[in-house]
Amino acid sequence: MESHQILLRIVEEDGDVVEIDNFLQGGCELAEKFRADDRWVLEHDEPRRNLIEIWFDAQGRRDWVVTSKYPLHDTAGRVIGLIAILQSLDVLQRRLADLGPVGKAVDYIREHLGENLMVEEIARYAGFSARQLQRQFQRVLGQSIRQYLIRTRVHAATRELLHSEHTLGEIALRFGFNDQSAFSNAFRSIIGMSPREYRLRETGGRAAADLKSRI
Repeated sequence: MESHQILLRIVEEDGDVVEIDNFLQGGCELAEKFRADDRWVLEHDEPRRNLIEIWFDAQGRRDWVVTSKYPLHDTAGRVIGLIAILQSLDVLQRRLADLGPVGKAVDYIREHLGENLMVEEIARYAGFSARQLQRQFQRVLGQSIRQYLIRTRVHAATRELLHSEHTLGEIALRFGFNDQSAFSNAFRSIIGMSPREYRLRETGGRAAADLKSRI
């Protein structure tokens, strides 16, 4: 996807939010999570930064993005809408390599996804205490190290689901989950559907009989 997408949302006088983006208008299953974040920003008049989630690129393909949302105000200070900035997760992760201890920690996590990583181990590699690195992660990425680790594992697993015929159990172990159940629970909490459902949906029935026999 392009390095950034910018979406503008406007609040009408009756409180409804004008849907600027076609994918939101279409009512896809990802849209409700996106709208829920919008409502939070509008109701609390506070930004939400560095949300890692699945959305669509400029060509309409699903991709992992990092979203930041900021409220917009009129001259009287009232919230009249919001602006959302979407950046490719891959692009952001490449840029994080230059961000000191957070970049080092991100690189270490990506290179050791299949291992039983501990926060203290990651912090030692980055040259920080666990508490210091947690604060840096929260500041830069808006989430804890553990949250980033789980999301990165799920991110990697989505590609494996689409481009391999490995079973769910094999994929779970490959990306550091204790078992298939833990993998499925984490995947559903982030993607909104099970790995099995995601694989069958996103392959569009391609080699469905073979996939069903293996998942």
